Amino acid sequence: MPRPKSWSATQNFYRIDDEHLQIVPMGEVNYILESAISRLSRIIKTRLEISTYTFLWQHQEPNLDRLSEETFQHGTHPIVGTAGAGELNYEQPTQPWSEETVDTFFKIFPNSVTMDRRSTIRRVLVFVQSSGKPWPSSKMNETYSLAVSSRGIGILAKETWGALRALESLSQLMWCNSDRSKIFINQTFIEDAPRFVHRGVLIDTSRHYISKAVLLTNLGAFNPAHVYTAQDIKSILEFARMRGIRVIPEFDIPGHTLSLSRSMPETLSKCQAPSKSRAFFGPMNPFSNKTNAFLKKLFSEVFGLFQDEYVHLGGDEVETTCLDQDPEAEKQRQELQISNRNLMFAYFWRRVQDVVTKIGEEDLGKRRKIIIWEEAIKSFIDPKNSTLVQVWKSDSLSQGDIARPVIYSSCWYLDRILGPDDWQRAYACDPSKSETSRRRQYLGPDFAIISVFSQIILPNN
Repeated sequence: MPRPKSWSATQNFYRIDDEHLQIVPMGEVNYILESAISRLSRIIKTRLEISTYTFLWQHQEPNLDRLSEETFQHGTHPIVGTAGAGELNYEQPTQPWSEETVDTFFKIFPNSVTMDRRSTIRRVLVFVQSSGKPWPSSKMNETYSLAVSSRGIGILAKETWGALRALESLSQLMWCNSDRSKIFINQTFIEDAPRFVHRGVLIDTSRHYISKAVLLTNLGAFNPAHVYTAQDIKSILEFARMRGIRVIPEFDIPGHTLSLSRSMPETLSKCQAPSKSRAFFGPMNPFSNKTNAFLKKLFSEVFGLFQDEYVHLGGDEVETTCLDQDPEAEKQRQELQISNRNLMFAYFWRRVQDVVTKIGEEDLGKRRKIIIWEEAIKSFIDPKNSTLVQVWKSDSLSQGDIARPVIYSSCWYLDRILGPDDWQRAYACDPSKSETSRRRQYLGPDFAIISVFSQIILPNN
């Protein structure tokens, strides 16, 4: 499991009585929490996602039951091959084990609940103080505390989203014997919170269609037309919401829009292809009112489907050759007295921002903030303070021309990772170690993968 913010553990461990185990939600309970508890119960029942006791120490496996009982009777009985044990662990606990801290933790739970000390664990208490907002967002509280002791297992979270993270961590702390007949867990205390507000994966579904079946790992949802219906989108969003995952759509404009030549060619710039008589299409015509009308209609529809506070509007890799040769675009540019490309894109992004703002004013439920790629911000003269920039070209955050919050992808384009050395560089990359003034603007990493290489993270697609 990912290293928590703070944790302590010992080599003492307990057997989990999975036949009689109760996972008890307390405080603010909703169906998102109940669904997460059901997933954990299924993991425990099937054992499929629980790691097995390390092969190196399997000569001790016949003694696991006796040793777990001795842990309870005598308080400590170190055993190698388990969490917190010896030099073979790559990650050592960040804090020493404190019985007093754990006892104080369990006193937080309501007085009506008694947790007698046992040699086997039969109860997991999940105490949530607030349900939080109905959808995960950049402001959701994901903090939690988790304790495993002879009293049982206790989870305390300020919001439902923290409880989801705690239950996921709990499933990764459990381990089985080799035949998966018994489940154990080490004495552990965790206080965890995300290091970064944003931890993302950019999944490109435009170049090569990725079926909903793959996105949800649920067979039978493939659409032969290679489109996502409104119901598909709602299903994906709900699937993600139940796991506390944000879904931020990206509609890349004004480039990467060639597919519009089949349905809305009037929104694109046009020129003659070399040595051919047919029309050749470039990026969106930034001056056309038809482009503006189309974007308003598109955004109004998708803002009604996607619930995140942000929408990504791209802005990268805009090829301007065709746009420069479009007679209509050139005429409009001269009428507006726009003399260069930077001013042209500044005009485009100002109109786009106005469209997004107006939609939000007409329907408060469709208020959205904008994310754009780093190329776009250089010509965006007056972006709102809430606008975020995603960096994919720059090697560091030291660029003075990106003076706003940044999502960082430069180190983590997965299609560029071809071998062990590349993976080592990816793991070693840490933009948060930049100068303090820039560090505050770093919201977090976003792993990116174009669909040609989607099998790296989405195999068997």
